[in-house]
Amino acid sequence: MDSSVAEQSSLLPLILAREVDLKMRAEAWHRMGTQTFGLYMADTPLMEWVWQPSKKERAKKAVLYEAVVLLDGIEQFVLRICGPTRKISQMLVNDEAALIGCLLHLESKNRMKTAHIMEMQDRLMHLYDLVRASRSMHQTTSDVITEMTRAALAVLDAEGTFLYLKLARPVSACHQFGPLSEADSQDYLKQVQALDQPHRVPFVSPRAAGQEILLLPVRVSGAVQGVLGFIDQANRFTPLSKKLAEIVAEQAGARLEHMMLYDSTLQQQRLSTEMELARQVQMHLLPQKQPTVPGLDICGMTFPALQVGGDFYDFIVNAQTFTFIVGDVSGKGLSAAMMMAMTRAILRSTASFAFAIMTPEDILTQTNEDVYDDYNRVTTFTTAFVGQYEIDPLRDRLTIANAGHSPVIYCPANQPARLLEADAPPLGVLETISAANHLIALKPGDVLIVATDGFSEAENSADEIFGYDRLLELADQTRHLSAWEIVKAFSEVAITFEGDRPQHDDRTIVVIKRLSPPDEDAHGTA
Repeated sequence: MDSSVAEQSSLLPLILAREVDLKMRAEAWHRMGTQTFGLYMADTPLMEWVWQPSKKERAKKAVLYEAVVLLDGIEQFVLRICGPTRKISQMLVNDEAALIGCLLHLESKNRMKTAHIMEMQDRLMHLYDLVRASRSMHQTTSDVITEMTRAALAVLDAEGTFLYLKLARPVSACHQFGPLSEADSQDYLKQVQALDQPHRVPFVSPRAAGQEILLLPVRVSGAVQGVLGFIDQANRFTPLSKKLAEIVAEQAGARLEHMMLYDSTLQQQRLSTEMELARQVQMHLLPQKQPTVPGLDICGMTFPALQVGGDFYDFIVNAQTFTFIVGDVSGKGLSAAMMMAMTRAILRSTASFAFAIMTPEDILTQTNEDVYDDYNRVTTFTTAFVGQYEIDPLRDRLTIANAGHSPVIYCPANQPARLLEADAPPLGVLETISAANHLIALKPGDVLIVATDGFSEAENSADEIFGYDRLLELADQTRHLSAWEIVKAFSEVAITFEGDRPQHDDRTIVVIKRLSPPDEDAHGTA
């Protein structure tokens, strides 16, 4: 094949695109004895095939036939075929020229469609760039709608565009649109909310007459909360353009909804982080290890229902006494945790008073005076139990005072467990309370269990509460165990009782067990 390229011809790409088809046509003619097959513009060959004739073919007379190739009704090329007269006629060459014209016409149409598709692809790429850019989590609502209006102009052949949203506060953006009043914006929004579909309205512009605005609803969280508008000059928008406009509107709503969800998630994450920090602070306010007191086995633990809670306990050991405190602030969560921190600090400060030994009654009475005004303002209260053990192996005396706290279980050796009831209201209920001291001769084997109502009020799937009877029975069953094992048993039994039901209240428990002399030696060695 001898192929010449006429670069000066703008039609050459059509011929080159059909080179394979033209070659097939040329070879078909060659099988009929043709010696030359080519397309020419004037005398310049655009594509040409020449075959050397055989001796037999040279003996035959060859004739050159020409036919005009029309493209869209215009003479563009000349088809020249040289071959034997008995097999080739002018009519066949004319038909071939017409066929080639059809092929080139189809190629031209395909190229126009390809160009149109590429144009649409460019527009879609603008949408893609917009989607990719909108993934940035650092954009404000104003940034997003500004990007949307610019993308709308890039996607559609519009004179101008605007986007108006009425969320927590109205926000809008315009591009090549001119100023848009709040009244006009709200009017457009009301129209799309009423119709809930794209529609046109007249637009009066000093720049040109006969303009309209294509209004599209913007849905955020399932409701029409915005309107996207395009200025259309002389109704030039095609169905595809309108579809792309709807895509832009949908993308705007989806992006804004995503932003709102992201902001909500971010706030939740921040709150969760702050709550986790609060939990760590609260847990560090509680005793970090169990105290060592001669003659006693001690264990205290708390199990918040949420990340933070209102339950607390504390241990204060000095040369003469061991004081332990258990409290339960009304409510749950952060508010209860804040009051818990304040109340615990006051109780601890009062119990650690350096100039005199404060009895449990003194501690509760003084603390109530300190917190009453604050509690009264926030309408809360705290149940509190204070126990004070004299570190004297000859006395074994435990003094307790109770301000509305329950359950407190006393398990004397060789006797059934029983509840010790409070004789004073919770802290913060009355301006003055009288939580009297009560003495207990704590003998070897005796166990005192001070818990919060998260144990007694644990509920199962049948809406049954654990109750005091089960607690007393559990205390009798576990009294022979160590203090830590009793705490562990109470927690496990409460969890088992609840089953699949989530814990709804904080749980705190302190166990004080009087050791017998052999146990005391072993406990001290351990």
